[in-house]
Order: sequence, then C-alpha cells, then structure tokens
Amino acid sequence: MARVMLLPLVLHHSAAFSLLVQQRTNAATAMRGSDDDAIDASSPDAFIAGLMNRVGDLKSRQLELPIVVLDATLPNQRLAISTSDQAFREMVEYCGVKAVEEAGDEQFDDQRHGRFGIVGVDRQTGSAFPFGVEAIILKASVASETCSVELKGGRRFTVDETQDEAPAGAVQPRKVTLAPELDDDDEAAAVAAAQRLPALVEQWEKLVVDGGHERQPDHLGLVRKHLGPMPPPERPTDLALWVGAYVNPLPALGVALEIRPLLLRATTAKERVDAAVAGIASSIAHLDGSRRLW
Repeated sequence: MARVMLLPLVLHHSAAFSLLVQQRTNAATAMRGSDDDAIDASSPDAFIAGLMNRVGDLKSRQLELPIVVLDATLPNQRLAISTSDQAFREMVEYCGVKAVEEAGDEQFDDQRHGRFGIVGVDRQTGSAFPFGVEAIILKASVASETCSVELKGGRRFTVDETQDEAPAGAVQPRKVTLAPELDDDDEAAAVAAAQRLPALVEQWEKLVVDGGHERQPDHLGLVRKHLGPMPPPERPTDLALWVGAYVNPLPALGVALEIRPLLLRATTAKERVDAAVAGIASSIAHLDGSRRLW
C-alpha cells in the first residue's frame, strides 16, 4: 500500500486528511471562420467574439472535486490507500462509492462520481500545491472499518488559490480547471527537445535493472504496464509526463530527484520536456556514479 501523507483537511474533524476548495482559470482557443464572414481582428466585434470563445472554453474545462493532499501524482500513475480515517471514508462515499451490505461490494452512483482530486505538498513550505490530477477510483472497499481504494491518476488541473471556509465536518468539493490544450507552436517547439528522451529512458532502465534498484521482481515492468506504451516525441507533453511517472514511480525507487511537481507546475510543453530530461539525466548520472545526487 502507498504511504499516505496528508495535511489538515477541509474536513475539520480530521487531522489526517485534507480536502481543498479552489478554482483556477486558464484558457486558450483559436477562432476560425470562412473568408466571407471573417471579422477584422482589430475590430470590437472580433475582440468580443474572441473573449466569448475563451470564456466558453474555460467553462467547458471547469468542474468540482473533493481534493486530498497526498504526494504529487501524475496521469496514469497507480497508488493504493488503506486507512481507517473517517474523513477519507466520507470523501470516498461522497464520490459515489456505495457499500452493498449483503455482499460487501461497492458501486458508483453515476458517471460523474468515482473520482476526486490529488495535489502534492511543497516540502519547503508545507503548503499544498495549487495543481494536481484527478484520482480515478478503480477499486474500493468501504464495507469494513478500513477503507481501501486503488487509484489511477487522471487529467491535470489547477485549483483556485483563494479558499473559503468549509462547514465543520463537511466534504466540500472545490472548483478546478482542467489543463487546456496547448497550441501548435508550443508543441512544435518541444518536439526537438523530446527526441532525447527515448534513448535516455533505455539507458536509465538498464542502470536500474542491472544495479538491482528495483523494489520487487520486474518492478519497472509493472510500472510500464500501468503507464501504457511510451508516447512518441511528437507528443512531447504526454512523453514528458510518462517519463516523470516512470522515474518517480509509486513506491519510489530512491534513485531520482522528485520532478512530478515541476511537471505539473509547467505551463508549456517545452518546460515539461526540459524537466523530464533534467530529471532522468541526473538520475542516470547518479546511477552510473558520475555525479551522485546524495
């Protein structure tokens, strides 16, 4: 089971878990029309139309989630939590997990539920990061005193940095904004830098396996199974996130710096690729002894 490290929550009656309440705005859309009805980009009508498009895009990416403070997690990473904490149980039940007393089985009440948000902790300040990922509940058991869940990292989001007080003992979802699609120029600028990553991954894998750093038999094979195939450099953001999840797996291998918060904080594909390259390259240097991290 993954080690759970949580801050004080929006659930005031528990000191073990923390749920946030926030909303963040982030949007970028392009408007395109035919030559016949094209609007002069400098006209007031064009400005208003563009603004409405951005507002529409933003609204389409906003949703509400209960948020738990754990270790920073990336898309497709898997983790398991088992706890008797009542606040966490209430949050899981709020997400739509219902216990069937006769069989001890669970069910989700609708498609909107079965997920919550995970944000990491800034180790320097102790504060929760205002960005994270959805936690998709794959399996859950709430029929006994211990609440157990298996989770998978989902879509990236940001949360509003302003917080309102939640009623005592309440699970209060927070407004979050899903990460926007990056524009073509940003993606194109990152592709060249991402070309290095597949070879670095191959080199890193060999050093980890040959050096006996896996925590269990075929540890990297299991992580790869969870993450799925490595994306190509032509999908630089997906590749960077994949590499980050691979070198910082759950549980950790202890051979790489923590780069998941950097990947989640980054606002461009190039920034994400740079973080992934730096993270895996420094781990390689640590593993081959050319530059130890600690």
